[in-house]
Amino acid sequence: MDDVKRKLLRTPGNDPIATFENDPTRILRGVRFIADMGLKAHSSIPDAVKKTVDGLKKKKPRRIGFELKKILEVEKPWLAAKILAEWKVLPHISKDL
Repeated sequence: MDDVKRKLLRTPGNDPIATFENDPTRILRGVRFIADMGLKAHSSIPDAVKKTVDGLKKKKPRRIGFELKKILEVEKPWLAAKILAEWKVLPHISKDL
C-alpha cells in the first residue's frame, strides 16, 4: 500500500531481474504503466532493464507490437518514448530505432 500511495512501480516479488528474464515484455508493460498512471519506477528497475533488455530480441514481434500499440494509446505516449530511449530499450525492439 505504501508503494501505491507513493505511486511507485515495482515488479512482482521485488526481483526485477528475475521478472524481466522470465518475460522481457514486462519491461514494455512497466513503461506503459509509468506513462499511463503517472508512476515512478523503483530505483532497481532501470538497472534490471539494462541487464535483461536483450531478451526482447527473442520475443515474437507480435508480442512486442501488442505492447507498443498499448503504449501509443496512453495519455502521454511521449513520456513512454522518452523512458524507452533513456533506458536504451529501443535498439532491442528495432535496429532502426
